[in-house]
Amino acid sequence: MQLALGTANSLLGKVLNKLSSKLVEAWVASSELSSNMEAIKRKLWYTHGMLHEAQKRDVRDNQGLLVLLHQLSNTADQAEDMLDELDYFLIQDKLYNTQEAAAEVHGVIVGPALHARHVSRHFIGKWFSCCSCSHEPEHTHGDDPSGDDDVDIIKSPPRPVFNRVNMSNRIKMLVERMQDLCESVLALLNLNISSLAHDSTVALRRPVTTSMCTEVKLFGRRTLLNKITNDMTAGEYHLERLSVLPVVGAPGIGKTTLIQTLCNDPRIQEHFSIIIWIGVSLNFSVHRLSQEIFRCIPPTESDGRSRAQEPTNLDQLQKLIEKRLKSKRFLVVLDDMWRCKSELDWRTLLAPLTKAELDGNMIIVTTRFQSIAELVKTTNPVTLAGLEPKEFWKFFLACIFDDYRTEQDEGLLQIGRKIVEKLKCSPLAARTVGRLLKKDLTQQHWIRVLQRKEWEYQKGDDDIMPALRISYYYLPFHLKKCFEFCALFPEDYEFDGLELINMWMVLGMIDSNGTNTSIEQVGLEYLNTLVDSGIFSKVNKEAYSYYSVHDLFHELAICISSHECIRIDCSNVRCEGIQSAVRHISFITQDSNTYSEGSEFYENIRKEIGKLKQTVDVGNLRTLLFIGKFNAVFDKIFEDISQELRALRVLSLVTLPSNFLLHRFSKLIHLRYLKIQVPFDSVISLPNTVTRCYHLEFLDLKGWGPDSSLPRDMSHLINLRHLLANKDLHCKIAEVGKLKFLQELRKFEVRKDVTGFELHELSELTELTGSLSICNLENVKTKGDADTAKLILKGNLDKLKLVWNSQWPNRDPTVEDVLESLRPHPNLRELCIKDHGGSTCPYWLRTQRSIKMLKSLHLHGISWKTLPPFGQMSDLMELKMENISSMHQFGGTEFGQVTDGSFQKLMVLKLADMPQLEKWVGAGARHLFHQLKKLAISNCPKLSELPFSHCISSSTEDSNMTWFPNLRELVIEACPQLSLPPLPHTSTIDLVRVKTTNGYFSYNRNELVIDAYNGALAFHSMHKLEELYVCKTSLSLTGLQNLTSLRKLDIKCCGSVLCDSYLSGAISVPVKSLMIYDCSITGKELSKLLNCLTDLSYLEISDCPNITRLCNTNDMDKEDGNEEGLLLFPPHLSISLRKLEICNCRKLFLDPKGGGLRHLTSLESLQMQGCDSLLSWWFVEEATFQCPFPIFLKDLVLRNVQSLKTMAMLSNLRCLTHLEIVDCDNLNVDGFDPLITQCLTKLVVVNRHDEYSKVTAELISGVARTKLNGSFKLEDLRIDNISELLVYPICDHLSINLHTLCFQYDNRMQRFTEEQEQALQLLTNIQNLYFKSCRSLQSLPAGLYRLYSLKCLISRKLLVVFGLQARNSVVELVIAKEVKRNGRLYWLDFPLGIVSRLCLEQE
Repeated sequence: MQLALGTANSLLGKVLNKLSSKLVEAWVASSELSSNMEAIKRKLWYTHGMLHEAQKRDVRDNQGLLVLLHQLSNTADQAEDMLDELDYFLIQDKLYNTQEAAAEVHGVIVGPALHARHVSRHFIGKWFSCCSCSHEPEHTHGDDPSGDDDVDIIKSPPRPVFNRVNMSNRIKMLVERMQDLCESVLALLNLNISSLAHDSTVALRRPVTTSMCTEVKLFGRRTLLNKITNDMTAGEYHLERLSVLPVVGAPGIGKTTLIQTLCNDPRIQEHFSIIIWIGVSLNFSVHRLSQEIFRCIPPTESDGRSRAQEPTNLDQLQKLIEKRLKSKRFLVVLDDMWRCKSELDWRTLLAPLTKAELDGNMIIVTTRFQSIAELVKTTNPVTLAGLEPKEFWKFFLACIFDDYRTEQDEGLLQIGRKIVEKLKCSPLAARTVGRLLKKDLTQQHWIRVLQRKEWEYQKGDDDIMPALRISYYYLPFHLKKCFEFCALFPEDYEFDGLELINMWMVLGMIDSNGTNTSIEQVGLEYLNTLVDSGIFSKVNKEAYSYYSVHDLFHELAICISSHECIRIDCSNVRCEGIQSAVRHISFITQDSNTYSEGSEFYENIRKEIGKLKQTVDVGNLRTLLFIGKFNAVFDKIFEDISQELRALRVLSLVTLPSNFLLHRFSKLIHLRYLKIQVPFDSVISLPNTVTRCYHLEFLDLKGWGPDSSLPRDMSHLINLRHLLANKDLHCKIAEVGKLKFLQELRKFEVRKDVTGFELHELSELTELTGSLSICNLENVKTKGDADTAKLILKGNLDKLKLVWNSQWPNRDPTVEDVLESLRPHPNLRELCIKDHGGSTCPYWLRTQRSIKMLKSLHLHGISWKTLPPFGQMSDLMELKMENISSMHQFGGTEFGQVTDGSFQKLMVLKLADMPQLEKWVGAGARHLFHQLKKLAISNCPKLSELPFSHCISSSTEDSNMTWFPNLRELVIEACPQLSLPPLPHTSTIDLVRVKTTNGYFSYNRNELVIDAYNGALAFHSMHKLEELYVCKTSLSLTGLQNLTSLRKLDIKCCGSVLCDSYLSGAISVPVKSLMIYDCSITGKELSKLLNCLTDLSYLEISDCPNITRLCNTNDMDKEDGNEEGLLLFPPHLSISLRKLEICNCRKLFLDPKGGGLRHLTSLESLQMQGCDSLLSWWFVEEATFQCPFPIFLKDLVLRNVQSLKTMAMLSNLRCLTHLEIVDCDNLNVDGFDPLITQCLTKLVVVNRHDEYSKVTAELISGVARTKLNGSFKLEDLRIDNISELLVYPICDHLSINLHTLCFQYDNRMQRFTEEQEQALQLLTNIQNLYFKSCRSLQSLPAGLYRLYSLKCLISRKLLVVFGLQARNSVVELVIAKEVKRNGRLYWLDFPLGIVSRLCLEQE
């Protein structure tokens, strides 16, 4: 009933607002409606008032009243459309200078004459009976007499023609019908309301809670519980006299359960002598709550009064509370608090509680409202979200089986996991569903609950939907409608605040009457209220923010709005059960490629859309949204619907440039919101049809490319408030001054000799907000022309940019007056003046009163003799000066009159392209720039010093802090004469970037990059540095020693790496990872560095030709000590090094003395690549031969190591899990020990050079012949010999664990034999099968379809597939049917569903 009352009241209010507009009143006065219209309006206003009062009362359900209210709503809906249509034609009259709908012309009533003319037209054109407007022919763009070159591809439909008689008759009929319905509604309302008490209101019932814990176990909150407990008993709250801790969260999220568990914790009960629990709910009364607090406090011996004598006076009551609590430590819990009238009420309630003598007293408030938390808090609120997924699963099981640890039927658990996905980790939802599932532990019952979402229909107080509905019922009617509208959008949809507010606005859901704020601001208040209610949440990202509906509230919105709002998922369209009263529809799709014309999906959608048209009156739809990915096929699917749409207010399209749907919507005269999404940066032409939508208020063209075009008649959209588009589209609107309500105009270009682009077009645009850039100001010739912009009246503008053409050849002397006349409003926050050709700074920029709110000033390319008095701009936060050739110094007289308040708010300073700037003066002004956080200076070739260039000591930072103590970012580029201190000059800075002619320095606390930079470095200021990247620069060991947090060191393209390698003594650097690339470093120099890296775990050496021998320090001969190429591994690497990679060191050999790398006992991973001589000194034939590698090695990769000649080199590696041998041409299997394969999970043996390599075959055969203990563990095998692998014994041996098999570089295999096909079938667990660079292979195995576990098939060469047959099971993903390769199209001859992914890669 309340919903029906609210709907009727809202629609009636809209009709009355339209009837009260001056234009409509004048039109009514000129028609036959004028005789009794005032009496009708009085009746409507009276009904409106009665409905408003009825909404505040608990009006009983009355079926007759309900029917009448629905009829009144429908009639008001039609009347609103009719009056809206009348307004449309009044606008058209104004635009085209006609009088078809006019009431009077030049003070003369023309209604009777027009009426007579329209009577004649009415009898001639009765076929227009369904609509009050017809269409008259109109020239297309090609016939445009104005000579406009822009020609629409699609001809504009004729302009609608006004039918005055039809309009009068319909308005009269609808208004009289509303009058009749109002009399009936009033009669029933008077009977209903008179039987109610005057102050009766709609009551909301909340469950009663106590401190007794209702949950056996607390899931997922134990860490939080312990933190709160510790903070209360010994932490941050312990020493405070009284702390108020709010606990905020959505309904059913576990706020009450958490605090109940807290109150029953022995630590809490021991710490507090009194614990009081009060359920507040919606009834916040200071007197009631004081009474309940008083009753919960045991009386003291000195009270002198019994509980029967409890005072009724609030003052006496609070005095007794103060007396009883004075010497006690107490905890008061105010559970489920919904409202508090004012801060004064809250302070009054707290007054007696603040007088306690002991510290550590606590008040905990649980609430679903952020505003309540902000009101009461004395510390940061605790915000509860859903449980973590693992904990929620345990809780879910506990709700069903009592003990989540007991074993259950796996089938039930699989269904349960699908149900859990829909519950959004809400504990209350889990309890509701748990009760349902517990009744019947069968799969059939659980599937039914899942498919029907039966938890949404449970009505108990402790069920999820009733708990959520309370929040909905608590909202006023207008917010209920706003919330219901969100059901049109998919789950987790990211709402742009402005877009959502404008949808609400154009649908009449926002009421700004009686307020001094804009309707957008009122809408934002609506949105913030929904956020505060816990229904919406606001998510702030780094570059943007968005709103989203909390998970389960989205389900609630769908449930309660189904009578008006329907969301249709195109992947599963079902149009049964849709109510005929639906006014808002959205279509959602994810993958538009699925809906090809003629497909099953396509035909199903067309069929269901046909059903929709039979159920819903499409002509009366108010909202139509397309959300997701759509293609041109949908144009055909929705073609019939598009022809019937008449009453749309909101339309959101997703379309493609090649198929534009919009031109069909020529009858949408009520349209107010239009969004057209296209692929980003597409070039589109907006058809002129759109300019017929005179009521349009919001046009969203975000993503349209700057080369897109707008129709010539954009200025006809006189009600347009928001145009979201590229700024280059904004400047294409001719006669933009007619759009008086426009709030976004990011760019305006003054065009010479082009009508509609003069500066005076800005005159009437007083509603502009955000930023405005005015370009080509050289085309403004006089002060009078500049005055017409009236920038001083645009008080809502935040940013203004004034731009002259820098290539303007003739500087007009009047340019001074032009800029003087472009004075902005004092509220302006950001100003940019670019390439002004004058020599004088405008007076208004030198006057503090004119720019009192200015936060940012950007001057570019100016030649003023006197600069603005920067020192007097006390609120300035950002100053940018670029390309100012006349500026020789920064500071001193340039600042104007400097006071103690000058520059105290300046946070960003940028100086760029200053060819004559030589110095920064003002050494006595160190107190200035106290808040400066970013300093950027670039391309100042004569600048020689900064204030801190010479005042910095290398050992102390005291002097650093006198200048720019809060500097966090320093950027210097192309300033060759600039003297800089050792950088970073202070440890408090976050980012330093210096770019010189040949070098680069970049520091951001955790990371430092040095590239050929020769400036001094202050390593003592980098104590948090973790990663250091060095290129073409030498390092200092003593400097590195200061980097106490350094963990990673990369050195590249350096000659001598260390500038102080001669130093002796113990130096330790905590680096864990060292990578050296393409360096001339010698083995001796690297040995010195390794001695200092006592905790090194990863070492990579690549392309270092001067390292020639690798040896263990303990095995070095004395005479070898001076060998430059000798790399000695210090002893500590034997226990710290985990991974070693050596690549392309072709002269490097591993010295056999001491066992090679055997001493590296902690080494787990070794990769050697392109080291031809590595093992050239190792001979298996020698009696003293030992394997060169450590026995506990797990990963070994050998690539292009030509000195590896025998597998005996690896015979001790029995812990290997990963072995790769690639392109080792000289390798044979002599000495191969099959035991090295016993732990392998990945094996790669490939030779790309030897077409007839025998290593693979012999290795695989050797493995097959060997009987190992336990099963073979190999999971991933990549080899170059297909025929040797596909034999029965080998495949049988591999079948248990192998899931990935790759054949590559086998150029002999052409077809698979029957025996090989059978062997392949033994690999029953294979999931990934690859054929790469098998150039001779002509076909894939015919029996692939029998490998049921196969998920991925990749072939680089093979394009023709034979013999595959369909199998019963169908994998989820579908194979692509065609592949384009090298410009040719190949069709793959196999059915759908064989594998889930097919990828034909290019070589």
